[in-house]
Amino acid sequence: MKWRDCSVGLGVIALLAGAGGGCGELFHVGTTTTTGSGGTGTAAAGPGGQQSSSSGTGGAPACTAGACQVAGEYCNPASGACEACTELDRFQFGAPQPLGLTAAGYNALYPRVDGDTQDLYLDLQSVSSHLDQLAVAHATSGTPAWPTASLLPQLGGSHNDRGPLYLADPSLLSGLIDPTLAKSGMPVLLFDSDRMGSRLIFAVPLQGSTPSSLLLPTDATQASQVAMAMAAPTPRLFWVGDGAGSTSVRLLTGTASASVPPVSVTITLDSGCPAPLAGTPWVTPAGDLLLFTSPRYEASPGCAVDDATVTHLYQVPLDATGQPTGPATPVFADDASIDATPSLTPDQCTLLFARVDVSSSTAQIYAATRD
Repeated sequence: MKWRDCSVGLGVIALLAGAGGGCGELFHVGTTTTTGSGGTGTAAAGPGGQQSSSSGTGGAPACTAGACQVAGEYCNPASGACEACTELDRFQFGAPQPLGLTAAGYNALYPRVDGDTQDLYLDLQSVSSHLDQLAVAHATSGTPAWPTASLLPQLGGSHNDRGPLYLADPSLLSGLIDPTLAKSGMPVLLFDSDRMGSRLIFAVPLQGSTPSSLLLPTDATQASQVAMAMAAPTPRLFWVGDGAGSTSVRLLTGTASASVPPVSVTITLDSGCPAPLAGTPWVTPAGDLLLFTSPRYEASPGCAVDDATVTHLYQVPLDATGQPTGPATPVFADDASIDATPSLTPDQCTLLFARVDVSSSTAQIYAATRD
């Protein structure tokens, strides 16, 4: 089963919604994952991170790419100074490169880094059964930073598990999670799964084996693709699903309070067209920036999809309620690649995402550093 056999035309929208199984899953490609080359950082800046330096202000010579020495900074070519990667006024990246992660027999998706250990959690999709399972690639100080991924043994079985998201403090979800899991100091992975029939969001302790579903609104029948603003003044969840008074599948946001219903996140693309669905969302810990996946829609004629076989990475700033403060713009303005499942490393200096090579029908993890 190849990418274009499964995911062309308007079917891309359904795939981003995460509904169904088999060919209905996002990035169900059917060949082995190719192994890339090169790495994206060193342990000093965190695996996959941008090396950094002191500021180039005050008459000092302008910085050069890769010359910054302070962790969490990058060289801004517009100002000639080393700036914090958490400053998002300028959000641009260099050319993406394969991460170099070996996962023979699998396609690699949903790369997300644990900010405590710098380990990389991801979704490995079997090329033979198309089964999605969660995996971890342990961080090293070498190149590549995450050389090999292995499946998480506590989640083995025939379930389709996707989109792992590390949460150091599950007590932030005390209104939505099993009380036995809502304990500070007992990290969990959030993910979505079909293990209860319809696709729902679960949490599992890193040192445990029993997942527990999140208590989302009672009228929700499906929920997937979870993201979380963990360090926001009021922590906030984002996910794709229905409920909250509607049967339509869309991007939703809500706090950990079960008594406060979630609301739709309304996104307009830079073309002026609405984003029908912001798929595979990821949000910065502070909740000030949302990354997501969407085809492009052109204003003329009638906000038609530009090419439904190609999905792109978008970014949009958010306010404290999880709503955009402006239009969403492409992360890579001129690319024609099939990209999805974006995230940033904990220092926000490196973008990680999955890219499909249409010629070989392979999906692997790519990285791009701030530029």
